[in-house]
Amino acid sequence: EKQLQTRYDQLHAKESLLKSKMPLVNVTALIKEGEAKAEQDLIDLQAEEAKLKQDEASQLQSGKSGIESGLQAALDKAEKEMEKEKATEQAREEAALENKLVKTLKVEIAELEAEKEAVKENEASLKVQEEEESALEAKYNQLHAKQSVLRTKEESDVQNTGER
Repeated sequence: EKQLQTRYDQLHAKESLLKSKMPLVNVTALIKEGEAKAEQDLIDLQAEEAKLKQDEASQLQSGKSGIESGLQAALDKAEKEMEKEKATEQAREEAALENKLVKTLKVEIAELEAEKEAVKENEASLKVQEEEESALEAKYNQLHAKQSVLRTKEESDVQNTGER
Protein backbone atom coordinates (compact mmCIF):
# COMPACT_ATOMS: atom_id res chain seq x y z
CA GLU A 1 0.00 0.00 0.00
CA LYS A 2 2.96 2.31 0.67
CA GLN A 3 4.19 1.63 -2.85
CA LEU A 4 0.76 2.50 -4.22
CA GLN A 5 0.64 5.74 -2.27
CA THR A 6 4.20 6.60 -3.34
CA ARG A 7 3.25 5.90 -6.95
CA TYR A 8 0.14 8.06 -6.62
CA ASP A 9 2.22 10.89 -5.11
CA GLN A 10 4.78 10.57 -7.92
CA LEU A 11 2.04 10.89 -10.51
CA HIS A 12 0.71 14.00 -8.79
CA ALA A 13 4.22 15.49 -8.62
CA LYS A 14 4.79 14.77 -12.30
CA GLU A 15 1.40 16.30 -13.07
CA SER A 16 2.30 19.47 -11.14
CA LEU A 17 5.56 19.70 -13.06
CA LEU A 18 3.71 19.33 -16.35
CA LYS A 19 1.21 22.00 -15.31
CA SER A 20 4.04 24.49 -14.89
CA LYS A 21 5.50 23.64 -18.31
CA MET A 22 2.39 23.32 -20.46
CA PRO A 23 0.35 26.18 -21.94
CA LEU A 24 -2.86 26.91 -20.03
CA VAL A 25 -5.05 25.75 -22.93
CA ASN A 26 -3.74 22.18 -22.81
CA VAL A 27 -3.14 22.03 -19.07
CA THR A 28 -6.78 21.76 -18.06
CA ALA A 29 -7.48 18.85 -20.38
CA LEU A 30 -4.23 17.14 -19.44
CA ILE A 31 -4.90 17.68 -15.73
CA LYS A 32 -8.32 16.10 -15.99
CA GLU A 33 -6.93 13.28 -18.09
CA GLY A 34 -4.04 12.78 -15.66
CA GLU A 35 -6.28 12.88 -12.58
CA ALA A 36 -8.71 10.42 -14.10
CA LYS A 37 -5.85 8.16 -15.16
CA ALA A 38 -4.16 8.45 -11.76
CA GLU A 39 -7.40 7.65 -9.94
CA GLN A 40 -8.07 4.72 -12.25
CA ASP A 41 -4.49 3.55 -11.84
CA LEU A 42 -4.87 3.77 -8.07
CA ILE A 43 -8.12 1.81 -8.20
CA ASP A 44 -6.53 -0.71 -10.57
CA LEU A 45 -3.44 -0.99 -8.40
CA GLN A 46 -5.53 -1.39 -5.25
CA ALA A 47 -7.58 -4.06 -6.99
CA GLU A 48 -4.37 -5.65 -8.20
CA GLU A 49 -2.98 -5.48 -4.66
CA ALA A 50 -6.10 -7.14 -3.26
CA LYS A 51 -5.92 -9.78 -5.95
CA LEU A 52 -2.20 -10.29 -5.32
CA LYS A 53 -2.80 -10.65 -1.58
CA GLN A 54 -5.46 -13.27 -2.23
CA ASP A 55 -3.26 -14.97 -4.78
CA GLU A 56 -0.31 -14.79 -2.42
CA ALA A 57 -2.23 -16.56 0.32
CA SER A 58 -3.20 -19.38 -2.00
CA GLN A 59 0.27 -19.46 -3.54
CA LEU A 60 1.91 -19.76 -0.14
CA GLN A 61 -0.02 -22.94 0.17
CA SER A 62 0.92 -24.13 -3.28
CA GLY A 63 4.59 -23.21 -3.03
CA LYS A 64 7.36 -20.92 -4.04
CA SER A 65 6.80 -21.20 -7.80
CA GLY A 66 3.33 -19.68 -7.53
CA ILE A 67 4.66 -16.66 -5.64
CA GLU A 68 7.39 -16.05 -8.20
CA SER A 69 4.94 -16.14 -11.11
CA GLY A 70 2.65 -13.64 -9.34
CA LEU A 71 5.52 -11.30 -8.62
CA GLN A 72 6.71 -11.58 -12.22
CA ALA A 73 3.21 -10.68 -13.45
CA ALA A 74 3.14 -7.64 -11.16
CA LEU A 75 6.59 -6.64 -12.38
CA ASP A 76 5.50 -7.00 -16.01
CA LYS A 77 2.41 -4.89 -15.34
CA ALA A 78 4.51 -2.22 -13.63
CA GLU A 79 6.88 -2.16 -16.60
CA LYS A 80 3.94 -1.77 -18.98
CA GLU A 81 2.63 1.11 -16.85
CA MET A 82 6.02 2.79 -16.97
CA GLU A 83 6.08 2.41 -20.75
CA LYS A 84 2.60 3.96 -20.95
CA GLU A 85 3.75 6.86 -18.76
CA LYS A 86 6.81 7.40 -20.96
CA ALA A 87 4.62 7.44 -24.07
CA THR A 88 2.22 9.90 -22.42
CA GLU A 89 5.08 12.13 -21.34
CA GLN A 90 6.55 12.06 -24.84
CA ALA A 91 3.16 12.95 -26.34
CA ARG A 92 2.86 15.88 -23.93
CA GLU A 93 6.34 17.11 -24.80
CA GLU A 94 5.58 16.84 -28.51
CA ALA A 95 2.31 18.76 -28.04
CA ALA A 96 4.14 21.49 -26.11
CA LEU A 97 6.79 21.72 -28.81
CA GLU A 98 4.11 21.86 -31.50
CA ASN A 99 2.29 24.64 -29.62
CA LYS A 100 5.53 26.58 -29.32
CA LEU A 101 6.20 26.15 -33.05
CA VAL A 102 2.68 27.33 -33.91
CA LYS A 103 3.13 30.44 -31.76
CA THR A 104 6.49 31.16 -33.37
CA LEU A 105 4.98 30.81 -36.84
CA LYS A 106 2.09 33.11 -35.91
CA VAL A 107 4.56 35.76 -34.73
CA GLU A 108 6.58 35.43 -37.94
CA ILE A 109 3.41 35.71 -40.05
CA ALA A 110 2.36 38.83 -38.15
CA GLU A 111 5.81 40.35 -38.71
CA LEU A 112 5.62 39.58 -42.44
CA GLU A 113 2.14 41.11 -42.63
CA ALA A 114 3.46 44.25 -40.91
CA GLU A 115 6.35 44.43 -43.39
CA LYS A 116 3.92 43.96 -46.27
CA GLU A 117 1.77 46.81 -44.94
CA ALA A 118 4.83 49.04 -44.58
CA VAL A 119 5.81 48.30 -48.20
CA LYS A 120 2.29 49.22 -49.34
CA GLU A 121 2.48 52.48 -47.41
CA ASN A 122 5.90 53.25 -48.93
CA GLU A 123 4.58 52.52 -52.42
CA ALA A 124 1.61 54.83 -51.85
CA SER A 125 3.94 57.55 -50.53
CA LEU A 126 6.24 57.16 -53.55
CA LYS A 127 3.25 57.39 -55.91
CA VAL A 128 2.10 60.62 -54.24
CA GLN A 129 5.63 61.97 -54.43
CA GLU A 130 5.86 61.09 -58.13
CA GLU A 131 2.53 62.80 -58.79
CA GLU A 132 3.73 65.91 -56.95
CA GLU A 133 6.98 65.92 -58.93
CA SER A 134 5.03 65.52 -62.18
CA ALA A 135 2.74 68.42 -61.22
CA LEU A 136 5.78 70.59 -60.34
CA GLU A 137 7.45 69.70 -63.63
CA ALA A 138 4.28 70.58 -65.55
CA LYS A 139 4.08 73.91 -63.67
CA TYR A 140 7.76 74.54 -64.41
CA ASN A 141 7.21 73.84 -68.11
CA GLN A 142 4.16 76.13 -68.09
CA LEU A 143 6.12 78.94 -66.40
CA HIS A 144 9.02 78.41 -68.78
CA ALA A 145 6.63 78.65 -71.75
CA LYS A 146 5.12 81.87 -70.33
CA GLN A 147 8.61 83.28 -69.84
CA SER A 148 9.45 82.50 -73.46
CA VAL A 149 6.24 84.19 -74.59
CA LEU A 150 7.02 87.24 -72.42
CA ARG A 151 10.58 87.45 -73.80
CA THR A 152 9.30 87.25 -77.35
CA LYS A 153 6.70 89.94 -76.60
CA GLU A 154 9.32 92.09 -74.86
CA GLU A 155 11.69 91.74 -77.80
CA SER A 156 8.85 92.60 -80.16
CA ASP A 157 7.95 95.67 -78.05
CA VAL A 158 11.58 96.81 -78.00
CA GLN A 159 11.78 96.33 -81.74
CA ASN A 160 8.50 98.22 -82.29
CA THR A 161 9.70 101.02 -80.03
CA GLY A 162 12.99 101.19 -81.90
CA GLU A 163 11.22 101.46 -85.28
CA ARG A 164 9.10 104.42 -84.18
